[in-house]
Amino acid sequence: MQQRSRRQIFQLFVGLSTLATGVVGASTIVGASVTTRGSASSVHRPATITTTTLPAATIGTPYSTTLNQTGATGSVRWLVRKNESLPRGLRLSAKTGVIAGIPRAAGTSTVDVLVISQHANAVGRATLTITVNGAPVPSATSATLPSGIVGVKYTTTLAITGGTGPYRVSLASGELPRGLHLGTRTGTISGIPSVGGAFAFTLSLQDRWHATAAATFTMVVAGNARPVITTSALRVGTVGVAYQAVLEAGGGCAPFAWSIRKGELPSGLSLSPSTGVIRGTPRHQTPRRIIHVRVVDANQVAADRTFTLVIAPALAPVINTTQLPAGTLQTQYSTTLTASGGAGNYRWAIASGNLPKGLFLDSETGVISGTPSETVVASFTVAIRDRRNVLATQSESLTILSS
Repeated sequence: MQQRSRRQIFQLFVGLSTLATGVVGASTIVGASVTTRGSASSVHRPATITTTTLPAATIGTPYSTTLNQTGATGSVRWLVRKNESLPRGLRLSAKTGVIAGIPRAAGTSTVDVLVISQHANAVGRATLTITVNGAPVPSATSATLPSGIVGVKYTTTLAITGGTGPYRVSLASGELPRGLHLGTRTGTISGIPSVGGAFAFTLSLQDRWHATAAATFTMVVAGNARPVITTSALRVGTVGVAYQAVLEAGGGCAPFAWSIRKGELPSGLSLSPSTGVIRGTPRHQTPRRIIHVRVVDANQVAADRTFTLVIAPALAPVINTTQLPAGTLQTQYSTTLTASGGAGNYRWAIASGNLPKGLFLDSETGVISGTPSETVVASFTVAIRDRRNVLATQSESLTILSS
């Protein structure tokens, strides 16, 4: 068969576009015959596009369908009539006749499709309609979200179905519990709620193709869960006297961990991190010590409280012995002075006056002993100092009788 020029092939396409009139410019197509000015008539086999309907497409969903034909043999070429186009995002493969791509806009399109074999020895035409449906609407089931607790870290992610990701989530109405935040790209609600109550809010969902939907949610946040240090004050301590104070917490989730956030305990005292007990023996007077205590619960939620701790001066010791037993001349004598209070480790002495002759006071034990050598009623003052050198005195009287 005689080979045709590109100009002649184009004239064939133009002729096909006006089959209803049968005449276009310099070329006509009547049945299966083509006549060109200046050349002899040639007979061409008709080609038939057997595809009569196209499956519907959906925005954002990959699409592919193959056009079929009969009559055109060998290498064929597929074309869409000039000035017409497939839906945005779809293309026709000239070699394979496959319409494929990802539709980007909804609507119905009608196009004229041409098929021509090599050397234009067979030509076919069909008018096809393709419908692109809107993208599936995204959705998230409206429901009650997992409950939160004041002061406890919270996170939950919406389960979004339908539509085409990525999604964008925004707050349409209502409010999230204070302290929580919405991830617009992830659909995750997270944070640490700071107030309790029941909250209702509506979220707007938008997918890649701007298909939108809304879902309403409720969330309950339980209150009083943040730990609170319930101890209101620390008792006064005394130098040299064993001290203990128990810090207590309410709310939160046990176990708790205690620490001194700022300041220092007086010398001799320490805080147990696991029990919250402050104990020890104060070593120095502390008129006013400010300490900041922190408690952290099992969820790593913290609470702070400020305390003032006073350590008073050491208590003066007290001499308990106020009356001494009488002794007898030339008879062995022994009695023990007793004391209490103070810081202990007493040292005894005669502050004024004298013991009867023959008697002596042991400075470490407070024992008065010996053999009296005179009959007398002796008056004297006993002194005691504790290990912190705090002084106490007591007037005493000792009678020595004749034998």
